[in-house]
Amino acid sequence: MKKYFFIFVLMLMPVLFIYTQNVERLTFTELRPDGTPIGNVTVNAVLIGWSQQNIYLEGNLLVIYESYCQKGSSDWSDWRLMSKQPSLILSLRALYDTTINLYIKQPRGGIRINLNNVQVVRIMKIPDRNSSPCWWSNDGRSYNVFYENWAIIP
Repeated sequence: MKKYFFIFVLMLMPVLFIYTQNVERLTFTELRPDGTPIGNVTVNAVLIGWSQQNIYLEGNLLVIYESYCQKGSSDWSDWRLMSKQPSLILSLRALYDTTINLYIKQPRGGIRINLNNVQVVRIMKIPDRNSSPCWWSNDGRSYNVFYENWAIIP
């Protein structure tokens, strides 16, 4: 009986090793949807990928499109419309400045969202070869925001 238990433990060790390699202790400042901080939170989380939003104004409507890239892949999804709602700020430059200021004040700020019944923390991140998590489109009519997405592990 001890022999079978020992074999079971040996077979289970690689699975546990892989699992523990991916889980990280993530500390972030939880933010309300309006950007005000709630407090610092530390959770067990797994990086599941990245997303970027393309934000622009259409009249007085704020339009947000989003694209995803899963960890382990270099392929980005097609852009999907995430929201189209009235904007309280009617200047794209003011929206951009607000986003940048939020990042400067809370560089590890994250917002929890529910994605397919999984709690995910979305944190602004500076992508490779860039100097900011936000950048203007070539035509200057929209800007993009880059995020890391972390699944919270109970």
